Amino acid sequence: MSTYLYDAEVFRQLRNPKYYRSIPNPLYPQTATQISDLLAQLHTHSYISSKQRSYLEPDLHTTKSRYFYLLPKIHKPRSSWPHPLCPAGRPIVSDVNTESSRMCEYIDYYLQPLSILHPSYIKGTYHFVNKIRNTPIDASWLLITADVESLYTNMDLERILACVHEAFLENPDPSRPSGAILRLLALTLYNNDFEFDGQFFLQICGVAMGRKYAPATANLYLKKFDKAAMHDFHIHPLLYSRFLDDIFGVWPGTRAQLLEYQTFLNSLIQSSFNAAGFPPYTLGFFY
Repeated sequence: MSTYLYDAEVFRQLRNPKYYRSIPNPLYPQTATQISDLLAQLHTHSYISSKQRSYLEPDLHTTKSRYFYLLPKIHKPRSSWPHPLCPAGRPIVSDVNTESSRMCEYIDYYLQPLSILHPSYIKGTYHFVNKIRNTPIDASWLLITADVESLYTNMDLERILACVHEAFLENPDPSRPSGAILRLLALTLYNNDFEFDGQFFLQICGVAMGRKYAPATANLYLKKFDKAAMHDFHIHPLLYSRFLDDIFGVWPGTRAQLLEYQTFLNSLIQSSFNAAGFPPYTLGFFY
């Protein structure tokens, strides 16, 4: 790929004010200080040991800024490419050896077990096969799949925190420092600064692909959507399952009713779900 076209696609995305904002200086040194202060509080209240605090403590002598890169979506139709010779790119913010990379591991330690408790959860291919094994299927039913477009990029930051807080309330644990985890999560979400070509940017919407806790937050974010998709339409899909942003199910109705179901889900996202903080995009169904 031409370096010129790759850079042009990067800046096409970074200039979108909905998702990114240019900043004059990096934020990670100040973020490291705030993380250290919160770690001191966790240690004082015996939530972490001295050894854990040492592991999680940011070291500004060795830490570095995050950097931005794209994975070109070469599988997309050429008609959708922003340039005839360059496909759109999947945005990634690398979070290796940064001031918060280990802290994101700590947050994910608490979020990941809660994120798999929803009834639509799929761990992987074999889990999905086991869910559908020996299930009687009528010849008239349809296997359906759907993709939630650009899930990570469109997740509202306040809504992420609200979903995590709700999961903590639903699953109380006196040994978990819920308040501190929420503060650390907010700190890493709102201070997700990164570098590209010597310039610094701040992500202001969505979770960066690269954050350790990104899959867990995505699962928690879509719990209410799953509930509505499973129960709020007059025909209920069978074996409704979701792996992150990919939905699988068996439809017991007709194709015409499936199109009505698609319209129903899209209307939920575009109206009441948006008011609740759900992302402003639609589902694409393939059956």
